[in-house]
Amino acid sequence: MGIRLDLKTIASKCHNTEYNPKKFGACVMRLREPKSTMLMFQSGKCVITGARSSHNAALAARKVRGGDERSESREGLHIG
Repeated sequence: MGIRLDLKTIASKCHNTEYNPKKFGACVMRLREPKSTMLMFQSGKCVITGARSSHNAALAARKVRGGDERSESREGLHIG
């Protein structure tokens, strides 16, 4: 994503998200559909893991950014 992220705010406003900086330095967001996990780092870099295909990984990224009308969170994560 290329920008600095406030992980504490993201974790407090998004569903299925946890952030414990003492345990792990990234915000962990778990998506139900497509079943995958996104790790968001403060540097703005993100890693999607657990997706069964590159298409599902791209779909998960669009859902988190709010680019999919069927997004799990109503507002999505609008960045940049």
